[in-house]
Amino acid sequence: MSASTGAVLVARREIAARTLELAFEPEEEVPFLAGQYCRVEVEHLRWPDRRSSRKLSIVNAPSETGRITIAVRSGDSGYKRTLAALEPGERVRIQRVKGDLVLPASRRRPLSFIAGGIGVVPFVSMLRELDHRGGLHDVRLLLVNRDRSSVAYLDELRALAAANPGFVLATVMTRDPGWQGERRRLGKALLQSVLGKPRDFDHYVVGTPRMVDAAVDALRDAGVKRKRIHEEDFSGYTA
Repeated sequence: MSASTGAVLVARREIAARTLELAFEPEEEVPFLAGQYCRVEVEHLRWPDRRSSRKLSIVNAPSETGRITIAVRSGDSGYKRTLAALEPGERVRIQRVKGDLVLPASRRRPLSFIAGGIGVVPFVSMLRELDHRGGLHDVRLLLVNRDRSSVAYLDELRALAAANPGFVLATVMTRDPGWQGERRRLGKALLQSVLGKPRDFDHYVVGTPRMVDAAVDALRDAGVKRKRIHEEDFSGYTA
């Protein structure tokens, strides 16, 4: 791919409260690894903003060719409002893909994914790719959200867990009065109840800066070596 390529919006859908998935068909093939992000530039801001582009994680797996799909929470910025107002047929520019939060070239330990809110997006890409390769085993995903309505891709993740006994999905709702499952905030005790021995895993953490800091602290408190923790925060994004 060149430095950037045009792309046409071909589909949009609501995947959770205040959360949209947008699928674009790029003019050129966009190579990427599961877990990476791209910069999406809107050509004409409909509401004022200092920036016309943002970094957004890619939802689809590399094996799902011909599209670049992103998911975004709604917000008050001119950029987010413009992105959310796009209709099929409208255009954006996809800029060069980047990101080091990717699957290991070779796996020596089980994988632990810890996601806060919309931070689940890169893990959806990774899980789809592992499933495509037949490698969705020894993987655990801990989802931390406020309530059930805010969880993106929950039905898909539950289906993956049901079809792959080696993939364990654990969900935490911190502010859902009707939730009968896990409610504890991120900490050593929660990680041990989900993972057993956290030090046996390679860990990937994505969420807001506050959530990522809490997860890293909890992992270190559980005896995990720093080099086994890989993190990425979504600065400026709410969970």
